[in-house]
Amino acid sequence: MTAKSVFEAPTGDAPAGHHRYKRNPTPYEKFMNEEGIPIFKGIGVYDVRQLSLGTWKRLGGRGIFLDLTGLQGLKGMYVLEVPAAGALNPERHFYDEFMYVVEGRGSTEVWRENSSKNQTFEWQAGSLFTIPINTQHRLVNAASNPALMLAATNAPLIINIFQSRRAIFENPYEFRERYY
Repeated sequence: MTAKSVFEAPTGDAPAGHHRYKRNPTPYEKFMNEEGIPIFKGIGVYDVRQLSLGTWKRLGGRGIFLDLTGLQGLKGMYVLEVPAAGALNPERHFYDEFMYVVEGRGSTEVWRENSSKNQTFEWQAGSLFTIPINTQHRLVNAASNPALMLAATNAPLIINIFQSRRAIFENPYEFRERYY
């Protein structure tokens, strides 16, 4: 004979019923987990230089996502380390990305798919720049110490809408009105 579930009326602030709701992760939360780097969750960070970074295979550097209270689903943030005297893997993505240089100096190479014309600009500690949407780019470290960057993106909105890595990272569309 099987035991029957008996309903008991809730008391105080306890929820009614037999089950508790567990929210499924959003596509962006799944993306963060799939990237294989740590995720810092909290209300803020005092000093990003004190965070423990993990190996970010896709980019060829080290990093950590910042999942800050109040930004979920709206803004994505992460800390990225560019190896000493090295470069990250080239990438492109269908979301905006703003970079703030915490430490180090180097350059960013930007180009369109199938174009022989690369543009390069330099950066140093305190620099703020944006990567043109959906352009190929890579960060190059010119120093013998690692460079540390803080990035802010609108990736959560875009990833939650499209729910496709191919649409985000392999999309051939060129925003000619935003990057010449």
